[in-house]
Amino acid sequence: MTRRSRKTAPELAVIDPALILRALLLSGGEALGLRRAWQQGLIRPLVSPDLAATLMRALAYPRLALTVAQQQELLADFLPYAEVVKPVHGSRIAAVSESLQALVELALQGRASLLICDDPVLLAWCANSRSQVARQLCTVRAMSDWFQVLPPSQRDSLLC
Repeated sequence: MTRRSRKTAPELAVIDPALILRALLLSGGEALGLRRAWQQGLIRPLVSPDLAATLMRALAYPRLALTVAQQQELLADFLPYAEVVKPVHGSRIAAVSESLQALVELALQGRASLLICDDPVLLAWCANSRSQVARQLCTVRAMSDWFQVLPPSQRDSLLC
């Protein structure tokens, strides 16, 4: 096997459920790029049972008007690419909501190297915190920032 043909291991990532839903429901731009990233093996999303349940509830939301078959099809576009991790609840992080706390715990427990989340509170906490949890945590990036740090060839393959 040559150096070029070696496949690199996907980066373990925790993705905010809102961004997963956006990637499943929208067909262009960064949403499509994120979806392609897990489908092409660039990232391996980590999910907890609670996060999977959140996705199922959100897809069943009446305003989306998705049939059960459509909901299952969308979940099938995500869950087979994901790795299930059962996070252990740690100490409470000040100034971070319970849902964001769950993402941080999932990232720590699953040893993720990336947490993709557009929430300004979590981004600010990670950037400014001196806590041990923040130092142990993986890189936290907004979705648009994550695309900017990808090599141009990867970014082009995901966004085009």
